[in-house]
Amino acid sequence: MKKTAVIYGGGTVMHIRPHLALSAPAYGATARWLAKVLEGKFDIDLRLTRMAGGDEIETNDDLRRDINQVIADPNVGLVVMTAAVCDFEPEDVVPHLGVDKSPTGKGRLTSDRSYLLTMRPADKLLGAIREKRKDIFLVACKTTTGATEQEQFEKALALLKRNSCNLVLANDLETRVNMVVTPEMAAYGTSTDRRHTLRRLTLMINARAGLTFTPTRVLDKPDMIPWEIAPKALREVVDWLVEHGAYPAFNGVTVGHFGWMPQPRVLYSSRRKHNFNKVGDRDLVRVEFDREQPVAYGFKPSAGVRSQYSVLRETHENGHEGYDLIVHFHCPMKSSAVGVLVQDQWPYECGSQECGENTLRGMREVEPGIHAVMLDRHGPNIIFRRDTDPKAVIRFIEQNFDLSKRAGAPEQAQAQ
Repeated sequence: MKKTAVIYGGGTVMHIRPHLALSAPAYGATARWLAKVLEGKFDIDLRLTRMAGGDEIETNDDLRRDINQVIADPNVGLVVMTAAVCDFEPEDVVPHLGVDKSPTGKGRLTSDRSYLLTMRPADKLLGAIREKRKDIFLVACKTTTGATEQEQFEKALALLKRNSCNLVLANDLETRVNMVVTPEMAAYGTSTDRRHTLRRLTLMINARAGLTFTPTRVLDKPDMIPWEIAPKALREVVDWLVEHGAYPAFNGVTVGHFGWMPQPRVLYSSRRKHNFNKVGDRDLVRVEFDREQPVAYGFKPSAGVRSQYSVLRETHENGHEGYDLIVHFHCPMKSSAVGVLVQDQWPYECGSQECGENTLRGMREVEPGIHAVMLDRHGPNIIFRRDTDPKAVIRFIEQNFDLSKRAGAPEQAQAQ
């Protein structure tokens, strides 16, 4: 049975007085286009505001009620929020240099004088979707005005992280630059041709919306390996990576991950939503894989913990025993790199079962005791043995990867 894709379009209004309202102008063109191109894989439910020709959704409150209905429908698997939501709501209207004397503060406004309007930020609506339904694939939009491509990317990424979105379509009203931003901190389809970027967005929705995620259950029984007693080879490599800027923080949190598998079905992983530039944040949490749902002790492990485990386990089972350490960071590969296979990353979200399989397909021995793969516009995964000289791993990284750059940074926008 196909899942339902709910696609919102149009703009909302906030009423102030009769014949006076705040509005977020939008008329549903993107929503209508996406509804056509996504038809087939999903049962499409196009929901337009009155501004875009719909019937029931006009205000932010109307949209909030509609979202709550969508969250309650177990067959909804995709929500695409292209609707422009009014960012402010009216707080008070008073005559200029005077006070509105009506009992409710909602007296009649006349056109023979000036007024002052006070506004406050409106409540946000997007976060409720995946807060209550992690199984919904959520696509949102972020609009900027006159931002650089890097600023546009960072604002879209902040929206994505704050609301646990799966993808964000970003556009700038002045530069006309569009891009698709992912949780792995990458931008795809950067272009001044909106249709080009929308085609990339639909490809990524079709590829990523059906991925398999197995959530980790976190028990309130902390079991940690302090960083200072983690395997020496792992510490030396990760500490060197930190020193050379491989884990830049975004909103106080670093991406990437690292881990150690000391025995079958047990992995000590870096922790989610921590800053690896702080030594105490590098402590490793125990994760067990001897049941259907992985179990972590005390903290959420990094989103890539399943990839860590599947790559190390499969490497063992394929006859390469002793590989028990893994590091992953975000940076591009040097043009002079030799022997590292590159795998597409755009169809896969980090943390999915399919992302781990894709990583494993490209993993190759690059030096004795070191296997690696490069995920395009994402970064390398490198596994090695505890008895491998960490200096050899560091030398391999220096020779093949550019730690001064981020792999997923927006490429120069081109008119298509």
